[in-house]
Amino acid sequence: MYIADTAYLPYGEKTAEFLIQRAEKITHYLKDYGITTIVIACHTSAATSLNALKKKFPEITFIDPLPMTTDDALATTKNGRIGIMATERSISTGMHKKLLHNQNLNVEVIEQPCPLFVPLIENNKSSQEVDAVVRLYSEKMRISDIDTVILGCTHYPFIEQQIQKYLPGITLISGASAIKKQIPHAFDNKNIESQKIRFVVSGDIEKINPLLEKYVLKKNGLSLSIAQLEKPYYAE
Repeated sequence: MYIADTAYLPYGEKTAEFLIQRAEKITHYLKDYGITTIVIACHTSAATSLNALKKKFPEITFIDPLPMTTDDALATTKNGRIGIMATERSISTGMHKKLLHNQNLNVEVIEQPCPLFVPLIENNKSSQEVDAVVRLYSEKMRISDIDTVILGCTHYPFIEQQIQKYLPGITLISGASAIKKQIPHAFDNKNIESQKIRFVVSGDIEKINPLLEKYVLKKNGLSLSIAQLEKPYYAE
């Protein structure tokens, strides 16, 4: 089961208090369906809400993408200069940088908030519009002599090819790829194909359909059932 909290996007401009509330509501929903392991795929949510969730739901196993992503970046970099492209909220928490420096204080970290990426993707904007913003946000990375960039948001891999175009020769690290490397049993292709995938959204189902078709179904050939989040799990 995958929960897309589309009614409240973008998360990057929300307060920490609101994000914790949303994370708790969604966790309640998943718990009510008998789920005991949850991947907090959203970097912004993980950076702001994970500690609160662990305290409130000790019976749930939470998988945090941030340390997996930073571990992958540290193992990849050759020159010790790592870029982070993430939401404003994620960068304001400093979690990616803290995790990198916890393991290697000599790593230089260059951060770039990308507040327009999520709205562009969620509103299915044209390639030309996305391209212009990618070029803008990539400039700081391009001139900083980095060799590795963390894509610190679930949405960013959807435009990875465009980001790579403006950062040639730089390795892009996403949370999804990092998680897949470290817990491959959960993402075995045969295992995925044998399971029913329930995609739950808090926003407009009609709006999400073309995005799923464009970014998920065509690339992965998956079959999904789409459902609306029930009212008790919306913000109060």
